[in-house]
Amino acid sequence: MKEYGDTLVKQQQSLRKKISEHYKSAAHSEAVKILEVSKKKTIEKLAVAQLKAQESTTAKVFRTVYKQAKLNRPFADMEHEVQMQKMNGIDLGRILHSDHSCANIVEHISKEMREKVIKKIVISGSKISVLVDESKSLSKKSALVVYLRVVIEDIVETIFLDLVELQGTTAIDIYDELLRCMKAHGFTQEYLFENWVSFACDGASVMLGRRAGVAALILRDFPQVFVWHCAAHRLELAVNYAVEEVGGVNNFRAFMDKLYSLYHQSPKNQRQLHDVSESLRTQLLSIGR
Repeated sequence: MKEYGDTLVKQQQSLRKKISEHYKSAAHSEAVKILEVSKKKTIEKLAVAQLKAQESTTAKVFRTVYKQAKLNRPFADMEHEVQMQKMNGIDLGRILHSDHSCANIVEHISKEMREKVIKKIVISGSKISVLVDESKSLSKKSALVVYLRVVIEDIVETIFLDLVELQGTTAIDIYDELLRCMKAHGFTQEYLFENWVSFACDGASVMLGRRAGVAALILRDFPQVFVWHCAAHRLELAVNYAVEEVGGVNNFRAFMDKLYSLYHQSPKNQRQLHDVSESLRTQLLSIGR
């Protein structure tokens, strides 16, 4: 700001006049208004409010997806569920509500829940039992289903840990993939050595072979583990052996198969059977093979 006058007094008067004019000017008034608005932090508050609204709608979508998964509903029902909720006036945001997004959200929720549960198990130092079974994926590849049996807050829980695709079906391949799966989920070698108490599997030779089975490899590195032949598999084997030994059971099974074919493959026979059940005032149940 340039002052005018040949003396100091005149220069000070000139400066005071310019300051007074600037104080009354529109530019100064607008600057004051801008400072007052900035003190209110309007933009920051709008951003926080928008973020809270997005979090609220996201939480509603996640709860809806969790309900679908909890009730074992198909992911394709997600779009109809969202449409119904929108008709009831619930804001579910502008995100994609397709079956693919539903599957991705379920995978994310399950991953977070599994990590939280495993972290709690490791921190508490709970003893764990590992249950495995071989299966086939949709691409016909061998896979290993891994479950954990563990005590959480004085309650015994069975937890699905992972579905591991096997690169080979030998005992060494299965053992290596099982250990890699356990360590990938946060179970260290030291934790397994101190808290792994049992291993349950079916009676296949690759699992329970005395010299080179998976159980033998586990006992080599973790001698404290108790190996158990799955009771469900043992019961199934016992039933199969009993059926093979008792001829009457085979005859009864053949009779039931023929009876099933008689009514399952003929709509006419089904109608006649239905008419007879109505005349006898009995309920006709549909029994699968």
